[in-house]
Amino acid sequence: MSEDYSDDFDPWDDAGDEEPVIVSVGELTAIPYGCAACGETNETQFDLGGGYHQQYTEDCAVCCRPNLLTITVDEETHAATIVNELEYDC
Repeated sequence: MSEDYSDDFDPWDDAGDEEPVIVSVGELTAIPYGCAACGETNETQFDLGGGYHQQYTEDCAVCCRPNLLTITVDEETHAATIVNELEYDC
C-alpha cells in the first residue's frame, strides 16, 4: 500500500504549524514534543523555577524509550523551545 504525499509534505514534520508555547511563571506549563523514537506526541510539564535552560529525560508514553529533552525559555518573551533526542540507542 502506498501513501500519496506531495513532494513538499512531510507527515512527521508539523512543528512549523504550531504557535510557540509561552511559559507561565509560578505554574507548570505543558509543552508538547514528538518522541525521537516513534514520533508519537508526548507532553512534558515544565516548571520555570528550575531555570531558563533545563535538560532532563522523560520516557515516551507510547514506546517507553527515553527522550533527552532540552528546553530553553526566552527571558523576555517566555517563549519555550524544546529539542529532544534519544538518550541512548538500544
